[in-house]
Amino acid sequence: ITMLEGVRHLGDAQGGPILARSVVQGPWRAQSHFWLARWFARAGRRGQAYAEYREALRLGPALGRTVLGDLILLGAPTADIAAVAASPALLEQASLALDAAGRHDDAAAVDLVLTEAHPPAISAALRRIGRAKAAHQEADAIAIARMLVRQVPNAPEGYLALCDLEPDPVAAEAELVVGLQALGDDADLLEALVRRRGKRLGLAAVSGELDRLRTVLAEMNQIYRVHALMGEVELARGHVGAALSSYLDAAAAASDGTSFLRTSAELAESSKRYDLAIALYERLGAQYPNDKSYQDAIVRIRNASGDPTGPAGPGNALALPLP
Repeated sequence: ITMLEGVRHLGDAQGGPILARSVVQGPWRAQSHFWLARWFARAGRRGQAYAEYREALRLGPALGRTVLGDLILLGAPTADIAAVAASPALLEQASLALDAAGRHDDAAAVDLVLTEAHPPAISAALRRIGRAKAAHQEADAIAIARMLVRQVPNAPEGYLALCDLEPDPVAAEAELVVGLQALGDDADLLEALVRRRGKRLGLAAVSGELDRLRTVLAEMNQIYRVHALMGEVELARGHVGAALSSYLDAAAAASDGTSFLRTSAELAESSKRYDLAIALYERLGAQYPNDKSYQDAIVRIRNASGDPTGPAGPGNALALPLP
């Protein structure tokens, strides 16, 4: 009752003493400390506000997002936010919240705290790499990625980052090979290697890696990723028919194949396989009857084919023969 009375007086001088009494009566209640912190903040007594916010978070970690929101609205300096949000989980939330509030330099400072005080902090390290790349500070980005590999050699993120930072395609693939030697058959590393080397040399050059990836993803019940990857590689090499076939296989294997069906329909249309394109758009339209874009696509294709009133496409698009 005392706390609720204090909350009602949050905007005036009476609120502080009432909320302070609430804290004395129930020092174990996180909410009491939180509301007293808010009163201190409104009164401009930031040092006391931060102390109460810290205690509220110690007693009630679930208040993290709310406390961070208060601190950001107060314009609290990064050092104060980092002092209040002392745990890695809260610092992670603080970085994301600061970025969302447009305080990108402050978010970068929090990520620096995370990676230095709470390694490995993989997400923070990846954000630092992204910022360094955006600022064309490639040497810094590479240094952070190598630090990540040293800290967590059994995680793929560092090797993937080094691969993305390497301008020479062969050297980039070598970073992935090093990662696979360290981790074994990691799905993300194998997928990246097949994507890069396959686009450069063709799928025949990565048949072994593709088989290994198929085995790993079958165990994860994600075999659709193999078909989608093959479609991506074939399309990059200009093999539209083979890409279309792979994307159709991905649509059939995925629990939700909508995106693969849509890609297949677009490829069928662009390669003038109008019957197949219409069948795929009809299937999509049946799944999403409120989306009129699929019916518009069918009309567009029929006009392009010179048969604007032609019959509907075959009923089972996934059963159509492919080249």
